[in-house]
Amino acid sequence: MKYKETKLILKFLLYISVICSVLTLPVHFTYCEQPNNTQYIVQFASTSPIIDGMRSDKCWEKGEWAPIESLWLGEQPSKTDFNGRYKILWSKERLYFLLEIVDDVVSDTHDDPLKDYYKDDTLEIFIDEDCSGGDHRFNYNAFAYHISVKDFNAVDLNINQSPMLYNDHLNIKRTNVGNTYTWEIELKVFSDKYKENFKGNEQVLLTKNKVVGFGVAYCDNDGGEDRESFIGSFDIPGNDKNLAWQNASVFSQLKLVDEEKIIQKYYIDKSYYYVNDYKKLLDTLPIIKNGRTFLPIRYITEAIGAKVDWNSRERKTTIDIGDKKVELWVGKNLALVNGNTITIDSTSREVVPFISNNRTYLPIRFVSECLGFKVNWRPELKEIEIY
Repeated sequence: MKYKETKLILKFLLYISVICSVLTLPVHFTYCEQPNNTQYIVQFASTSPIIDGMRSDKCWEKGEWAPIESLWLGEQPSKTDFNGRYKILWSKERLYFLLEIVDDVVSDTHDDPLKDYYKDDTLEIFIDEDCSGGDHRFNYNAFAYHISVKDFNAVDLNINQSPMLYNDHLNIKRTNVGNTYTWEIELKVFSDKYKENFKGNEQVLLTKNKVVGFGVAYCDNDGGEDRESFIGSFDIPGNDKNLAWQNASVFSQLKLVDEEKIIQKYYIDKSYYYVNDYKKLLDTLPIIKNGRTFLPIRYITEAIGAKVDWNSRERKTTIDIGDKKVELWVGKNLALVNGNTITIDSTSREVVPFISNNRTYLPIRFVSECLGFKVNWRPELKEIEIY
């Protein structure tokens, strides 16, 4: 074979080997790049919750419940076997978790907290401080805290590939009523610069708009030698769902925000209402008509900063806030929401705005939901909560 031909063949083989090596490199991506990304918005806690497992602190009202329902391993449990949800808040120095876990059998049979800890009932919290993704099995690229249901020991794998306790990272309290367990947890956040067995590790100070890789999961064991189910707070694409313990790229996200959440509470038989913790007076009571509750809309709109216009000729109320615009007419069961015609109440044509004592009354639930708020009715208190 000639020298030139040999040289060309060697170049071709080198080119092929480079291409193959590139194709076989592991791909690292952040979960935010995946089409099914989930992001939990974490509100700022101006007053931190007291960690006592009682969930009685007012600040928890700022958090939204999110489910723990994605099956990672085993069989999907029934709602009575396991059901879980969580809320999260933040301060400059901590993340705060409120978890409600329904578990009909709580099992932890291993006295050694570093042995087979994941086979018992175990609560897990995953934290990737800089949301960088990637492998975290035997390093501090991310933390996977395995929390014992018996003594709250928090275990993760260290750089020597051995289980290790990280109890000083968390403060945990839990209470229960029957099979419903309420957890309150405060967590210090550390970066990937964390040094093992070093007392001088500085926790990361949290700031507004920071994004953190995150997940929460539960190992459910109903008294056997191993867990029957492993359920997480987010879905993992593909066939292998048991990736969170090793790869932070599949984590979902927390986004830390500092927005004052407005919670309004009205009462059917009381001449006052609340905006967050501030008591205010009504000059008229809410009215129930055709099975729906009505109120002069200015009370609701003043609290959220919406603009309200009244067109006396058309007898029309227009409400504007942000990118939402709602238009309603006295006596009509149709409204315009951002230009789209919407029926106020599909079950009754009689649910319409009306005028009483020179005041225009609008249906509370319909207007609130059109403006992007949620409405809860608590019959035992005769309370309407808008948030």
